[in-house]
Amino acid sequence: MRILVFGKNGQVGNELSKFENVISLTRSEANFLNPKICINFIDRIKPSIVINAVAKTNVDLCENEKIETDIINTRTPIKIAKKCKVYNIPFIHLSTDYVFDGKKTTPYREDDFANPINYYGLTKLNAERGILKLDFNSIILRTSWVFSKSKKNFISKIIDQLKYKKKIDVVYDQNGSPTSAKDIASTCIELSKNFKNKKKLKKIYHYSSYPVTNFYHYAKEILKYTDEVDKLNKIKTSDYPLSAIRPKYTYLNCDLLKNDFGINRPNWKKSLKRIFEKTNYV
Repeated sequence: MRILVFGKNGQVGNELSKFENVISLTRSEANFLNPKICINFIDRIKPSIVINAVAKTNVDLCENEKIETDIINTRTPIKIAKKCKVYNIPFIHLSTDYVFDGKKTTPYREDDFANPINYYGLTKLNAERGILKLDFNSIILRTSWVFSKSKKNFISKIIDQLKYKKKIDVVYDQNGSPTSAKDIASTCIELSKNFKNKKKLKKIYHYSSYPVTNFYHYAKEILKYTDEVDKLNKIKTSDYPLSAIRPKYTYLNCDLLKNDFGINRPNWKKSLKRIFEKTNYV
């Protein structure tokens, strides 16, 4: 089995590149602003599985760069999916909890109404719909708050602010769950194996960690490894200068993935601990 991964520069794509039989492409090799180049890789390699881990994920920047965001998050993934359908290659596409508006107070199921409240979420939802409409072997895997030992995520932002801020402002009214890129990558590999056992698999699945938390308590857990817990300042989302609206609650129900494949959701605190055990953040 040969797995072609788009997005080696990203957190999940980088973790996927560490598995055997994976061909992982960087942004410079497969630029999503030029979908023809991406499709050509599928023509040449003819992989057993294609996984898309590429997305423009800076939610505020997406509001101000809508044309580029639409191409990267919607149009190119759909074009890649169309090519996969031509060759009958199963396709796994990573999506997001931000397809939901956050008005629920109980975990979101896959069949709950999707109603994004920012442009990033809208482009990701449009990709989901376009891919599923093609009606071929494909999985949409929604996840949330991705973290890794990469030096460009929420963890590194919190750690970096320790150097020059007396107090770090963190919002407490956005609820969801941090999810390790390594755990997401392992789940993608497991799903890839299961395509062999299914005649047709066209479905949305949720995969994120437990328990539910907010960014303030997430940051507090990070700072446990730095002896600087008292540096946090709890604020509301409305107090923070943001271009894009954020959903207040996007905790995902992951029962369907467990029922169909026996894949359990991990504890994000344990995954976070492993990051600090292996990475020199402080």
